[in-house]
Amino acid sequence: MKQFTAEQEEILRKWGQVAKQHEQAIHFNLSKEGYMGLKRGLKTFLDDPNEKTFREFWNRGMLWAAQRGGSATNVLRRWKQKNKTIPELQKLIKEVYDSKEYNEDWEQVLGAHSTLRELYGKLHIEEYPIQNSCDDCGLKFFGYKGKSYADFQKVFKEFKNGYQEVVGHATKDTDHEVPINFEIDQLSNVIHKVDWPDLEKEDNVDARDFYELVLEQKSVDLKCYWKISPGENANYWDVWRDEGFIAIGWDKIDVSKGNIQKQVEEKYPDGKAGYIAKQFGYFTDDMKEGDVIVAYGNNQILGIGEIAGEYHFDGAAKEYKHRRGVEWIDSAPKDVRQLETTLCNKLKQRITILKLTKDEYLLIENGKAPRRYGEFELDLKNKKREQEFDINILHFEQKTKDIMVRQITAALKNGKHIILIGPPGTGKSKLAKEICEFYCDGNGYTMTTATSDWSTFDTIGGYMQDESGKLKFSPGVFLKCFHDENGTPINKWLIIDEINRADIDKAFGEMFSALTGDNISLPLTRNDKAIKLIGNPSSGDKVESHRYAIPKDWRIVATMNTFDKTSLYEMSYAFMRRFAFIPVDIPKEINADLINNYLEKWGIEGNKEITDRLSEIWKIINKHRKIGPAIIEDIYRYVETLDDFTSALIMYVFPQFEGLDEDKLVKFVKEISEKINDDKRLISFVSDYFEIDEDELKK
Repeated sequence: MKQFTAEQEEILRKWGQVAKQHEQAIHFNLSKEGYMGLKRGLKTFLDDPNEKTFREFWNRGMLWAAQRGGSATNVLRRWKQKNKTIPELQKLIKEVYDSKEYNEDWEQVLGAHSTLRELYGKLHIEEYPIQNSCDDCGLKFFGYKGKSYADFQKVFKEFKNGYQEVVGHATKDTDHEVPINFEIDQLSNVIHKVDWPDLEKEDNVDARDFYELVLEQKSVDLKCYWKISPGENANYWDVWRDEGFIAIGWDKIDVSKGNIQKQVEEKYPDGKAGYIAKQFGYFTDDMKEGDVIVAYGNNQILGIGEIAGEYHFDGAAKEYKHRRGVEWIDSAPKDVRQLETTLCNKLKQRITILKLTKDEYLLIENGKAPRRYGEFELDLKNKKREQEFDINILHFEQKTKDIMVRQITAALKNGKHIILIGPPGTGKSKLAKEICEFYCDGNGYTMTTATSDWSTFDTIGGYMQDESGKLKFSPGVFLKCFHDENGTPINKWLIIDEINRADIDKAFGEMFSALTGDNISLPLTRNDKAIKLIGNPSSGDKVESHRYAIPKDWRIVATMNTFDKTSLYEMSYAFMRRFAFIPVDIPKEINADLINNYLEKWGIEGNKEITDRLSEIWKIINKHRKIGPAIIEDIYRYVETLDDFTSALIMYVFPQFEGLDEDKLVKFVKEISEKINDDKRLISFVSDYFEIDEDELKK
């Protein structure tokens, strides 16, 4: 028995849990009606055979293949073309119903092999598997593949043995018990149909978690790309385009009988049997719904489309009877001579069907090869990251400045993000800007302020309506750092002011893992592709609009106010490990000379009287709650203009005292009142603002 991978076993175990607890969700329905309703419809047709009862039984019997190309209309049309009657059709269907073995001759008689295999499986669900494109996809997902129904039975049996070892019989003894074969069919249904947008549509949490596991495993692009020529000199292109199909010749070959190469040798003795058999293998077995078709002829890409139906043999056609439905998306001709020589020569080969790589298809579609991350690595590299930072704009005591410079330089060199932490007014925001100005040459950064309402919608992004009213993905502040508006990779550092005002776990979400080098798939899509965060991009990674690569040199420089701890969200340990916390404290010694040094840095001519009084006031303030020089600058500029210390304190200092104990606040008011001339107004303000009795403040 074939061994499942660890990821496949995890998916099977999760499916077992979901199937046991839930009868249905968006992409599965573990109800007996899924096969019993078909049997009832069939019996109605057998009892009253006519076109109406056949259509109702065939189209409404939950047959996936009938929905995808083998419809009752097509079956009846082909049946009539063979000059057969409804009673003869009744006889064939009854034989299918009664038979204990599947007979592949039925496929040739009816001309609908996919629908017949699905029908037979549902009618004999206890003993036989259902086979349609969903089941083929499901088994292929786990590494199994069978062409004929007989082959499919063999690989299904092998898979079923492994399924029972891992899952058992998930629905056994539940209110919605169904046969194991039907469980596997519904599992395949999920694997084939589920897509990233379903994560938002699905209300069932367990099913949604299961979908995500499957989608992560399906993240490798399983779509195939094919070049096909519509006859010599593209003679059949107009018909293919107008009627929505593709076709190959060799009409004497009967696909239902198998052994194509032997048939070719017998019926086309002058043909290249190996080549023709390979072409049939591509057309009837390997091509699948959703695959991309590139029609080529006369040095032109004639059209691009997607396969929309199963293989069928159209006996009524004059020639090229082996056919598949195609939905043509683009029928504007393109000159292949504009493409690179290697690809141009490949397309010109006199071969009907050729398999293309995705890169080759993108080159055809876009006229240029996909961009690779390595093309941008030099531009994304931060050329100053190894240099030592210096503080020039702000003033700090020399010893404090030297320590901060060493800490900032070392943290950035060692791959850490930075949080500048300190009291209000110490210059954290200005220092964050100076850091980014130095390392990003002035324009390679952006700044935002965190709020308590932040979520991943703000940071990573989400869906918003465009001008036409359609939902479109809009990147958040993080993702805007990695792509410009044209989808070109960039490295824009991010300043987050007051970061601890956000609920970090809620706001950062999947960015946690991406910051440590993991690749993360998000439950969001852009251009119908799941958005991915690439935590450790390599040179060969493709640059695509849905892939956001985090440059190795990208950094967050954040600020955090130490006084906000009691009212704001605490940071998790997992978050803190990704950052270096660098203190930005107030000066150790406060005096008039220190303030004069600041005034010189701010470009202000000092006033000795104001400077002396302000140094004393600053000392008193810091005894009760520390504030930085930025607030002192605000006070100085106000007093210099209006000579009013009371108003300056009310405007710039007391808002910082929110949350201070009442006893400490009263003590502060008494001390500071001795340094100003308008203590009555100050006491009145504090009494109203902090709801403290005035008599208590006057004692």
